[in-house]
Amino acid sequence: MKRMLPVFAALPASAVAAPAGPVGPADVLGLGTGLVLVVGAILLTGWVYSRTQKLRGGASDLIRIVASQPLGTRERVLLLQVADKQLLVGMTSSSVQTLHVFDEPVAEPAVPGGQGFAERLRAAVRSSSS
Repeated sequence: MKRMLPVFAALPASAVAAPAGPVGPADVLGLGTGLVLVVGAILLTGWVYSRTQKLRGGASDLIRIVASQPLGTRERVLLLQVADKQLLVGMTSSSVQTLHVFDEPVAEPAVPGGQGFAERLRAAVRSSSS
């Protein structure tokens, strides 16, 4: 802090402590406009991201994660559905290892067209309003 003191001494007094005037309607309007633009940019970015994920094939039907169980901060066990087989895979931050291959399904994979976030949100809103 003592090193910064000479910097402040070299600045003119009007730059160091400028009294703030009253906040007017133009200031509030400018702040609101900026806030709306930032929120709009965030929503637009999310929408574009979701559209590009669908074009790239983000949701594949060939390999699906049926279940996942964390074992530690960086370790987890995954049950993968690949065609008609299920694989138990151990995953760490530096390696992936097949633990077992099941010929018969251990667990049924979740239905992809099941209840998504939008449906669950609507149900939650309906139940809280009634």
